[in-house]
Amino acid sequence: MTQKIQFARLVASSERMASALERLADHVDPPPQAFSENSPVTRWDAARRSLRPVPHRGVLSMALLQGIEEQKSRLYANTLQFALGCPANNALLWGAKGTGKSSLVISVHAQVCAEINASAQSTPASQLFVIYLLKEDVGSLKYVLEITEESAHKFIIFCDDFSFDQTNNGAVKSLLDGGHALAHPNVLFYATSNLRHLAPKSMQQNAEAVHQRDLLDQHLSLADRFGLSLGFHQCDKPTWLRMVNGYMAKVAASAETLAVPLKEVVTLDDLDIEPNPMENPLPSSIPDSEPSPFPSPENDPVLAYYAGQQYRHLPWYASAIAWGSEKGFSGRHAWQFVIDWCGTHRYQINL
Repeated sequence: MTQKIQFARLVASSERMASALERLADHVDPPPQAFSENSPVTRWDAARRSLRPVPHRGVLSMALLQGIEEQKSRLYANTLQFALGCPANNALLWGAKGTGKSSLVISVHAQVCAEINASAQSTPASQLFVIYLLKEDVGSLKYVLEITEESAHKFIIFCDDFSFDQTNNGAVKSLLDGGHALAHPNVLFYATSNLRHLAPKSMQQNAEAVHQRDLLDQHLSLADRFGLSLGFHQCDKPTWLRMVNGYMAKVAASAETLAVPLKEVVTLDDLDIEPNPMENPLPSSIPDSEPSPFPSPENDPVLAYYAGQQYRHLPWYASAIAWGSEKGFSGRHAWQFVIDWCGTHRYQINL
């Protein structure tokens, strides 16, 4: 009888152990899934440790991103040389919200891929892919690298709205360190960040924090690890009107009546003189009987530029000025205005 009882207890204990092992197996993280070449843009799914294709959506042409010419040129050059197998830097795009940081990354990637695919330098190893990485999933970056290191392709790991106030940024620091290029030569890390994220929240909330200088140094140290740092700022009204005009030029129906052709748009670079109001100070009074000796938008190209004269005849001009004055002159607000205006007037947008 005693042996039967002991045997029954042993069987019951074995069953409990087997059940516990099954529950434990359910919580074991699956290995990272292999990379698929079917989509040029993917999203990292940290829960499943896999790359999910991002549905194709219209990508803004680089020509439509106005007021950031230097940023476009430098990020494009950096991305192209990386795609061609040359040395390139990790990039931090920082600055005011709505100024085209994220749009530029995607537009540059699309432009570089199109040019490489159309050239004789296009080879399987020359293909360039973007992997979206949410800032909440930065801690799982090492698993993304396990996937990329097994591939012959090149990858830009892109973290939009990256926050420097995170405890799991150690993986990013390791990725950005100088020895990374040897360990992961086929990976670059691109990140965007608003100005407020360059300082930790503890500093923003408590300016008297004892360790605020150490915290700031820690965040600046991380930012300094990016070899390419590009600043983005709010644009002026003429540049904003050029943005609106560029978007309007993409409206399918009757586009010729909604926009000035882009090749005819005047910028300050096209003008021979620089505005300097101090060269011709205003007199104390001007006789009514004499014409004004001072330039006006009708006869001065610089004043015409700043007054948006080249767009005044277009039907959306007055509404655009009101919209921008209320919301601010940024690329995001320009696009929001175009959506609102075209929807109100029943125009379709073809990007």
